[in-house]
Amino acid sequence: MVVRRARRSSPSYIDANCGNHLRICEIRRRFAQPKRVRPRSVKRYRYLTAEEGYGAGMSEGDFEIELEKRRGLPEPLRALLGDYPRNAWEANAHFSALIRFWLDRHVGFRHLLEALLRETREALDCGNEQDLFGARLAQLGGLFINELHGHHMVEDIHYFPHLKMLDKRISHGFDILDRDHHVIDGHLAAFAEEVNAVLWAIESNAPANTAFGILEAGLVRLDRTLRRHLEDEEELVVPVLLKFAPAGLV
Repeated sequence: MVVRRARRSSPSYIDANCGNHLRICEIRRRFAQPKRVRPRSVKRYRYLTAEEGYGAGMSEGDFEIELEKRRGLPEPLRALLGDYPRNAWEANAHFSALIRFWLDRHVGFRHLLEALLRETREALDCGNEQDLFGARLAQLGGLFINELHGHHMVEDIHYFPHLKMLDKRISHGFDILDRDHHVIDGHLAAFAEEVNAVLWAIESNAPANTAFGILEAGLVRLDRTLRRHLEDEEELVVPVLLKFAPAGLV
């Protein structure tokens, strides 16, 4: 199916660094040579031995912690999850409105990605009006990047430094989550470039199927990566909050 093209006047583009919308003159100037956020190199992490604080019976070992390869948190980092399973979180006396809000933010990010992927596929498969789709893509894409950047900043500055001090057995898990954020930054930079390529094709009245296909593939990768991170983050953070109920964080 060939995607129907329709010219749009002076569309908004996406700033890879903060998600802000840019006008056509700004995109030419600022994205002539787009900069990609380079994620930290994350391979394998060596966990503490029993003598170093991981409890009796724990042996030294390596665990796969790279975000795009792991299938969940390594068992040493799930030490609290057995006592605070996901299906019992809301019944816990320490489950607060702030924890609910934080989890709802994660739900919102999942829903935004679902909407972006669904509408991209509809535009590609059904030939939806490109001018309408372009405006929607710029709006949702900018919102997604901006909100996710802000969310990660709060976690990195306010939450993680305090939470990692509460239980030595899982403190390194917060370093992994911080590294996840750098990996996701790389995906967001690529996403911004892919969105801008689609918007540029629409503005130029050029064939857009290739750009749409690249955007769809990028969204699939981003969705898979972010879902893995969010699930692991929730299963590390919420049990800590429920057990220790640190002041100002619950």
